[in-house]
Amino acid sequence: YQLANFFGFQDDNVKNQVEHILNLVANHKRFSDTDSSINVSESFYTKKRARMHHLRHEGRHSDIPSTSIHSLHNKIFQNYRQWCLHLEVLPIFTPNLGNFQGSGSFMDGTGNQDDEKLGQMTDVMLYMCIWGESANIRHMPECLCFLYHKMMQEFLIHSNAGDQTALYAGYFLDHVITPIWEVVVKSQKSKGDHVKIRNYDDFNEFFWDQSCLKYSYRDIENEMPSPPKGSMEHLDSLLMEQNIESKPSVSNILPVHKALSNAPKTFLEKRSFLCTILSFRRIVEFHTLTFYFLTLLAFSNYLVWELSYKLKILSSIFLVVNLHGIIWCLLEVWQCIPGIYISPIAKTGFVFRLCVRFLLLFYQTVYFIWSIDAFNYNRPGIEVQGSPVFWWWQYLWISCLAMSSYFVDVFLQLFPPVITLIFTRRSEYFNSFLNMSLPFSRLYVGKRVHENLWDSFLYTTFWVTLLAWKLYFSYKFEVKVLVLPSLELFDDFMNYENTSYWLTSILIALRWIPLTLIYFIDSSIWYSVWSGFVGSIIGFQEKLGEIKNLKSIKSYFMKMPEA
Repeated sequence: YQLANFFGFQDDNVKNQVEHILNLVANHKRFSDTDSSINVSESFYTKKRARMHHLRHEGRHSDIPSTSIHSLHNKIFQNYRQWCLHLEVLPIFTPNLGNFQGSGSFMDGTGNQDDEKLGQMTDVMLYMCIWGESANIRHMPECLCFLYHKMMQEFLIHSNAGDQTALYAGYFLDHVITPIWEVVVKSQKSKGDHVKIRNYDDFNEFFWDQSCLKYSYRDIENEMPSPPKGSMEHLDSLLMEQNIESKPSVSNILPVHKALSNAPKTFLEKRSFLCTILSFRRIVEFHTLTFYFLTLLAFSNYLVWELSYKLKILSSIFLVVNLHGIIWCLLEVWQCIPGIYISPIAKTGFVFRLCVRFLLLFYQTVYFIWSIDAFNYNRPGIEVQGSPVFWWWQYLWISCLAMSSYFVDVFLQLFPPVITLIFTRRSEYFNSFLNMSLPFSRLYVGKRVHENLWDSFLYTTFWVTLLAWKLYFSYKFEVKVLVLPSLELFDDFMNYENTSYWLTSILIALRWIPLTLIYFIDSSIWYSVWSGFVGSIIGFQEKLGEIKNLKSIKSYFMKMPEA
């Protein structure tokens, strides 16, 4: 009950968590292999840069037997370790109690196993006591990580000082959880649209930045000019002395609930159909580009263009690709501004991307027009600068520059581990560039989610074969069949004076609209066929269900009318 007295946990909460932990340990004991050993090395945390010199304690590096306590400790603090890695701080755990003198944050590795287990049980007990009284604050997992980090740091420094501070049961609920909860409730109950209301995710993102560690997890009362030894005010002064970079006075320590009340909203989903388009922009872009390309290909085959002219016309798809990039960037800016906070780096990134893409689109358009003989090339100014073939090659290389982001995206999709390596790279210059080109890379979540190369290869093969068949089928039966009727209708308009232009346009549109809509939705049909085929193969391999082979299909096929 040392933790309960020090932080002021409720007695019933402590009793419940003791029983809870015993059940968890017993459950982990059933699935633990006592003969195996695991390495819970924290050495990768010690490879931080020199700017983290205020954290002077070395990470533990020991081979710990895979007991139920160690297994439970590793599972509970898995997110906490990743959170510390994202914030570039060392995780704080109870040192080896057998030789702990209050100066380290990790096990020293020189004590016996019982002391190590006792230290890990102390970590688990503190976290579970925090969790037990957090109520709906549990919906903010990184907030719990913050509370544990600050409270364990406080507990270790207090133990090192030899103080025996005791708070009344319920202090933690009154002075830590309640102020944070009041801020959350006040925002959720505020009158207004969702633009002004912050939810759990908005508050939780406050703890995704290292700046949150400069706040105190509770209210700090500064009534005494010289706090006595053993008091919470004295403890706060000890905490501030650990910060080498700055040593503000105790009165400058702002409680985290006050910082949360002023935290800006970082995400806003505007109520518009454009949000749906932006969310499914890859699907929209794929169908738009492929339909445009197949339509040009079908017309070029019927009109019997020369190969050089045909290639030039087909290469106009690069203009559409760059135009899509501009549209998506504008939609991202529209979605973010106004209403949410955007860092100066992200704003610079949006402006930079738009300027570059608009500049590339301008030169693409000029070079493409010059390459298809749209002007009279007897003009000295244009003729001197190059032939149409020269301008077409200029158009191609600048189009490759505009497509560079797509090339990088394709490479990253083929090798997912590279994405994790990029998003978790610890370099200020690299992260600044990444934040400019991809502002959402600043998020804490989704940076270590990737499949192995073999699963990625199977996934890619599935979609490549599906989309290749979809494009072939659509070209043969949805696009190509419309070209000849469209040319005949347009030919009637050109050759017969009494033919109305608007009537011809309406007739052509009525022919194209139905099959165009089918083109945009038939991917789901082919996906059902492909997934059923692949699912059957996997089911036969793993012998799932009652139909385990092809032979059983025949016997069950005759029973289908009886079902």
